[in-house]
Amino acid sequence: MEGVPFTFKLDETTTSQVKKQYNAYISYWSRQYNEVVNVCAGSLFVGHCPARELVHHFYEMAQQHINLDEYS
Repeated sequence: MEGVPFTFKLDETTTSQVKKQYNAYISYWSRQYNEVVNVCAGSLFVGHCPARELVHHFYEMAQQHINLDEYS
């Protein structure tokens, strides 16, 4: 994905066990398919999670799938 703009999205929902579930997705334009591709980057289950912890989890999940140094 070098040189390809992307977005990293978190989708929040509450599970039946009253925990927050965050599903992370990466979206980017695929030259191969000539369309936007959405890739599931993982899920995170938390009870109470302040924003500063979400930022930490964001970087953990993103680093598993993309090299953020390429875009800084």
